[in-house]
Amino acid sequence: MDVPTDCIDTACSVCVCLCSDDPAGDYPNTRLVLQELCLHDVTLDDCRHVQHVCWQVSQRAAYLAATGNIISHTWPLQV
Repeated sequence: MDVPTDCIDTACSVCVCLCSDDPAGDYPNTRLVLQELCLHDVTLDDCRHVQHVCWQVSQRAAYLAATGNIISHTWPLQV
C-alpha cells in the first residue's frame, strides 16, 4: 500500500474506512494499516482502540456532512 504523498488525504480516508469497518476479533485491516505506518507488534487492545477511534471519526464526518446538506437546503444564503 505505497501511497504517493499527493494522495495522502485520500489514503487517510481509505485507512479510516478500512479500520472502522474492520470486524471485531483479529482486526486484519487495522493490523495492515498499522503495519503500513511502521507500527509492528500491535496488541489486540491497540487494534480495538484504533478501530473504535476510526469508527467515531467516520460517524462524526457523516453527521457533519448530513448537517451541512440540511443547512444548505434549508437556509439559502441571501446576498
